[in-house]
Amino acid sequence: MKPSDLILRCYGYKRKDGTWYAICVDLNLDAEGHSINDVKRSLNHAIRGYLETVSEVEDGDSLVHLIRRPAPLKDRLLYQAIRMAHSLRRAVAFQEAVPIYPAAHCAA
Repeated sequence: MKPSDLILRCYGYKRKDGTWYAICVDLNLDAEGHSINDVKRSLNHAIRGYLETVSEVEDGDSLVHLIRRPAPLKDRLLYQAIRMAHSLRRAVAFQEAVPIYPAAHCAA
């Protein structure tokens, strides 16, 4: 496993109504919030919940497909466009580290 495998690609933008929307393009999860910090916190919570649930799957073949479930191509392309366009004021690309728990945290 490469270190880059532990990074999830995400982006967020401010909507016309002032709320923020964010999506994790590697897991196809999204969140809404009133600020960039709110939406990042909500998306992080969704990511953690998803990965905790997936970690309980006992079928190894299914687990591989659940760990990476990319968002639609349009969302992945938008992530790349936002990441390249640092001058955008109402959008931000960010990355989240995959939450890793010590083996002792896992129930035996």
